Amino acid sequence: MFNTLIVGILFGCASVSSYQVIPVSSSPLIGASASTFWDCVTKNVYYGDYFGSGTGPVLFRYDWVANIHYSASIQGYSGGVSNLIPMSCAPNQFVAVLGSCAAAVYWDGFSATAIKLREIFCVDQNFANHVVTYAKADPKRRLFSGTAQVSYCDGKVPAESSLYRYDRLQGVVRNFGGLRASSAMDWNILTGHFYHKDVCQHNIMEYKWSPFTGELTNGRSIFQFTNETSVANGMVIDKFGMLYVTLYNASSVVKIDPRTSTTVETYMLPARFPTSITFCGPLLDSLCVNTGNVAVDTNTGSIAKESITPSDGKLYMIKGLSTSARGHCDRKVCL
Repeated sequence: MFNTLIVGILFGCASVSSYQVIPVSSSPLIGASASTFWDCVTKNVYYGDYFGSGTGPVLFRYDWVANIHYSASIQGYSGGVSNLIPMSCAPNQFVAVLGSCAAAVYWDGFSATAIKLREIFCVDQNFANHVVTYAKADPKRRLFSGTAQVSYCDGKVPAESSLYRYDRLQGVVRNFGGLRASSAMDWNILTGHFYHKDVCQHNIMEYKWSPFTGELTNGRSIFQFTNETSVANGMVIDKFGMLYVTLYNASSVVKIDPRTSTTVETYMLPARFPTSITFCGPLLDSLCVNTGNVAVDTNTGSIAKESITPSDGKLYMIKGLSTSARGHCDRKVCL
C-alpha cells in the first residue's frame, strides 16, 4: 500500500522516538497545496492545487482506506484553488477558495468535473493582485481567511493584505491588516489562543481569541525562525498545544512549543518544498504533508528556476510520532 521512504530518529526533550515518512503511492503531482483537510468521518484527505490552471484538475480527494486518489476540475474555472473545506450542512458541497473569493462547489468526490454553485464572499476587491491564500474554520465554525499580494515579500510593495472572518450573521469582518502573505493559522481551544503565520515574517504570532466574537487581540511574537533560506509556511496544532510548521525550501517539518519558544523535534522529508500540513489517520496520530513541484521566489512571487525532483509535489504521511502527538479533527463549515 505504501512505501516507507525515510526512517528517522528524533531526540526530543525527554524521550527518543522514531518516525517514518511515507509517500502516498497514488498521489498525483501538484504545484502547491495551501491547505490540507482531514475528514474524520469519511477518512478522506481534501486539498486543492494553488497553481492549477487551464482545464486540468484542481480539486483532490485521497481515500485513506482504499488508497485511491480522485481529482476534478471546476467547470468554467481555469485558476488555482487554495482551500477545499467540506460543508457540514450539504452533502458533496465544499467551500473552495478561488482567487479572492470563497465559493460553494458541488463535487461528488468521484467525477472529473465539479460545479461552482455560488460565491459566498469576496475580500480585498480593491486590490487587483490580491488572493486568499489560506482559510480555516475556528472552533465556532466561523471561516477565517488570510490574503496575500501576488508579489509576496517584495519590500517595494506596501503590506496591504489582511486577515478576515466570516459567518452568515455578520458577513465579512476584517480582523487586522499589515500582512503580505497569510499562509497558516490554528487555535488552542484550551488556552483561547490563535496562532498565525505570514510567510514574509520570520516568526509565529500569537493572539488572544474570543470564542464569543471571534475578535483577536494582544498580538505578540512567540517564535522567531533563524534560517533565512527557508520559509515557514503551513502550520497545525496538536491537542497539547504544540505547533507543527512546514519549512518550504528546507525539506522539513518542525515541532515548536509556543510556551517556551523552542523547537522540540524536526522531521525530514524527501521533498524540498513542503507546503500544507494537518493531522490525519483514524487515531489522528499521523501528519499528512503536501509538497509542491513549483518553486516560488517569495521575494517576488514569481516562479523560480529551481531543479524539481520526482519526490516533489506528492502527498506524504509522517507516522510514528511521539505518543503525545495527537491532533484535532479538521472543522467543517456551513455557509
